Amino acid sequence: MADTKEIIIQAAGAVAKRQSFQKTTMGDIAKAACLSRQTIYSVMGCKENVIAEVICHNEMHRLQSIKRRLVECKSLSEQLDVYLDERVVIPFERINMEPNIFEIWANPEINGHPAIKKIEQADFQFLSEFFLPYADKLGEIGQSPAQFATFVIFICASLKVSPMTHEMLNAYLPTLKATILTMLVNTASDLTEDPPIMEGAVS
Repeated sequence: MADTKEIIIQAAGAVAKRQSFQKTTMGDIAKAACLSRQTIYSVMGCKENVIAEVICHNEMHRLQSIKRRLVECKSLSEQLDVYLDERVVIPFERINMEPNIFEIWANPEINGHPAIKKIEQADFQFLSEFFLPYADKLGEIGQSPAQFATFVIFICASLKVSPMTHEMLNAYLPTLKATILTMLVNTASDLTEDPPIMEGAVS
């Protein structure tokens, strides 16, 4: 069953990438997965479940990409570039290719789905641990790593779904990055020092 579910999720993701979630039918997914529609419904239940699982699958993959890329960074500044690229820029581009993304996301069966909550929790845990070495600095402004992670996640989520142009997004990101850096470090030299790489970053 687990293997069949993974086949369905990957097939659905491939189809949706070509023609959007809105246009993708369970029949399309069944054809791409080389399975019957009955099997798709038996395993996944409904299209909303499929969409939520595809989003979770893609975001988990992106989180692993962040962890791998962070290992190659030489500074906190570079690490933030990676995170903002993976969590804002790439999703922003994908969302703008999905004309009905806001209708999809407004569906409580999708945005409240356990698979969506799973990736939200994974991202929160990752970022909380990432900010842990800066706990003392954050404490000076009355923030814990977990609180700051919540703030950054909220801002990134807001930016990637905002109805703006790429030019506008590119104008906002340096300000966001500078704000985060200001809250995490004391001096400009801190920005170029080797960053504290989180243990198990590529696990």
